[in-house]
Amino acid sequence: MAGVTTGELHEVECVSGSAFEYVDARGQCDARYVCAACGCPANLPVLHDCAACFCMACASKNNDGKCTVCDEKIMGNTKPMTSKSVLAKLDALEVRCPVCKAVVKRCALATHLLACPTDCPRGCGVKVAPQNQAIHESTDCLNVFVICQSCNERLQRKFVMDLSHVKMDCPTSCLNGCGVKLKPRDMNEHINTKCPKSLVKCSSQFCAWSGPRSTISDHTSTCILLKISPALDSLVDENRSLQIEMNKLREESGQKVEVLQNEISLLRGQVVLLGNHFFPQGIRVNEPVQVLEGWNVHYKEPYSHSTRPCDIDPGRGEWILVASQKGGSEVLSLCAIGRRSEVCRRTQSLDTAVLHRGTYWYFVEGKSFGFTPKSTLGLQGFYCDACEDGAEKRLSWRLDGKLGGWRSGTTTFSSASDNLLAWLKIVCWI
Repeated sequence: MAGVTTGELHEVECVSGSAFEYVDARGQCDARYVCAACGCPANLPVLHDCAACFCMACASKNNDGKCTVCDEKIMGNTKPMTSKSVLAKLDALEVRCPVCKAVVKRCALATHLLACPTDCPRGCGVKVAPQNQAIHESTDCLNVFVICQSCNERLQRKFVMDLSHVKMDCPTSCLNGCGVKLKPRDMNEHINTKCPKSLVKCSSQFCAWSGPRSTISDHTSTCILLKISPALDSLVDENRSLQIEMNKLREESGQKVEVLQNEISLLRGQVVLLGNHFFPQGIRVNEPVQVLEGWNVHYKEPYSHSTRPCDIDPGRGEWILVASQKGGSEVLSLCAIGRRSEVCRRTQSLDTAVLHRGTYWYFVEGKSFGFTPKSTLGLQGFYCDACEDGAEKRLSWRLDGKLGGWRSGTTTFSSASDNLLAWLKIVCWI
């Protein structure tokens, strides 16, 4: 099929038998009906006087030549084959479609090609049957040139369909109504620099005037603030310099304050180190609220509040104080102090707490936090410490992220308890 186009195959009379891709030419075709010129089954066969067979196309191309069998001239010595049985056998030869590779009879190939989808010749990327090409080009093909209904410009349909032409290049009236028509891509530049109806401001930063660009010249000729702008600009620059200097002084003073705060924190730490001498270890009961003086309050909420792990650990300080207080009371019902690194250390056991400074602490995420006077815990099968041994010194807060509670000494609180708002949970650091 070298040198033969699909379009030529639509008219099988114009091609030789070699134009087809046969499935099994030798097995299907009698050797007597193979073209003596192209060596393939003859298409529209003609017979030479010597009985040699030729394709009609091959015979036409070689009119001035000689027969390869008898060496006589071909011109005037051939006649069309009339045997219907032979013609039927040749027409029934199986060939492959050059487009879709489907197997069809040779006589049906031209009809098949008209309905066989192929790439649109205009390069739009759509496959379309040749018989539908005219409809495709008139309605769908994106590479066909059409006329823009707005500006009468001739352009490819794809630029109309994706609106890029309308959005960027199709001339339209100025949005300000100045009467100028221009491309949308140039609209902003026109409005910002040329349009006489665009609102503009006085070039002086001290003047509040604004109006159409067409009146800016009249305003400029009468604006007092514009005339004294150089002097005003100098004052503004001087004020800006003073502001920078003031900010610098504020920054320096802030750094000094930070240094003093660090020194205060160090002193507080030293006080706590000395606190071992005047604040006994272990759990304290009914301790006066004055012991909180000098401490930083991190968490102070009613027992109804749903306590989270971040409410326990302030993330700073050396020491931490945990307490409970009945609302309005002048004493802390329960109180214990420990190093933050020890008190806020997560524990896993549901039966045993960890000893630190005479107090047993536990911090089980998803369960509860608290302290006890003894190592035994009652968290097994329960969210909070339900153990009654030494109950008067047991403190337990729920950490399940859902409910508040749960106990301060022998006083326990359920989610429906009236005392939830009357008692406070307190965490301080220093």
